[in-house]
Amino acid sequence: MIYILIFSSVVTLLLTLAQLHREYRYDLSLIESHFDEIQTTNKESIETNLWLLNFDSMSLLLEGILRKQEIVFLQVTDTSGKVVLSRGAMPKKDFRQREIPLNYSYRDKSHHLGQLKVASTLEYV
Repeated sequence: MIYILIFSSVVTLLLTLAQLHREYRYDLSLIESHFDEIQTTNKESIETNLWLLNFDSMSLLLEGILRKQEIVFLQVTDTSGKVVLSRGAMPKKDFRQREIPLNYSYRDKSHHLGQLKVASTLEYV
């Protein structure tokens, strides 16, 4: 009788751990998909605004991106690493980030403008 109880407890524990691991991986993939979405849908607008030095428009764009639940920090830097524009607060722990290169094509020549740093908290994962 005791062996059945121990066995069922171990099986329940293993199934619970597997479910938690699966949910954790799923939440991380959602964060990565948000990063991909920013790179696909917002990168070009940020590059254009940076090229045109249109900081007001770029600021509005970054504030719109921050409305995504997991995204908590955005920073645009120039080629020397100097911060051009920053929104949100960089988490001190438990976060993921991606650095997206910013380039602008002008007269058939690609110009490296800097990079966009995107950070997401793992607080809700």
